[in-house]
Amino acid sequence: MKIPGLGRLAKWYSRKIGTHNFSGFKKNIDKLIKGIPADAVSLPVDIVSFSGSKTLIEQCYSTLSFYYNVGRPQSWTIYSDKSHSQLEIDFLQQIPGVQVKAWDSSLEVRIEALFEFGKFSIWGNRLHAYLNHPIQRTTIFTDSDMLFFPSFRNFLPVIGSGSWFMPDSYPHLDAYYFKQFGESQGPFVNAGFLIFNKRPSWEVAVDYIINRPDRTSWEHFTEQAAIHHMFKTDGHYHLLDENSFILKGSDSFKFGTDYKSEDIAVRHYVSTVRHKMWQMDWRKTLTGL
Repeated sequence: MKIPGLGRLAKWYSRKIGTHNFSGFKKNIDKLIKGIPADAVSLPVDIVSFSGSKTLIEQCYSTLSFYYNVGRPQSWTIYSDKSHSQLEIDFLQQIPGVQVKAWDSSLEVRIEALFEFGKFSIWGNRLHAYLNHPIQRTTIFTDSDMLFFPSFRNFLPVIGSGSWFMPDSYPHLDAYYFKQFGESQGPFVNAGFLIFNKRPSWEVAVDYIINRPDRTSWEHFTEQAAIHHMFKTDGHYHLLDENSFILKGSDSFKFGTDYKSEDIAVRHYVSTVRHKMWQMDWRKTLTGL
């Protein structure tokens, strides 16, 4: 029997618990950074993020979840949207291997039309930064609303070659894509979590964005549609296991969670389930206690 209003109550309760856990995590960040296991295994991966001051604590949580649950990457580059203060940059760079850069600080490839798109959508600046990032080994491009869990270690040998993405639950593409190519057949790319072992064909994504007759057709999902088009054009891609790399939001209106941390590798807490990111006690997420 479905009880009216129970889902809304569950979401309210999850957010209330999350607010408490967020506050506790924020108070303990310095201790958590100092407590990163000294014997954490060094991993042959680089990690790249794009974020800003508004998601400072979220970014820190995501990064620490990798360090505590998986190991130490060779590097973690955070491209800032330039909203970070110097104090916030210094704070993030306390984490071993983390370097914060302004998104436009090292653009060897500068695309003027992409600057224009970046004024319309912050994702244009993300793409500009990403396509300039050197890929020397397995490189993970991840949003800040991701948490990593110990099972991710099981996939490290698997992702050591090829290009990978986390399949989206729906074709979140712009209208221009459907106009040009018709109804897209899945799998659909979610641009928030990408893995490459060599430089992808970023030029295909850029061309999709800037070489169109009417730039008023730019939308929120234009950058994601561009990356989806890039993968589809290349044709050589792999899907991350959707039962271990979670993008689903089936528990958005539930008191508990449908996905236990011990059973999954990564969860992307997209907007519909962002409150779930903080529902579990951060101590359990990071230390299992």
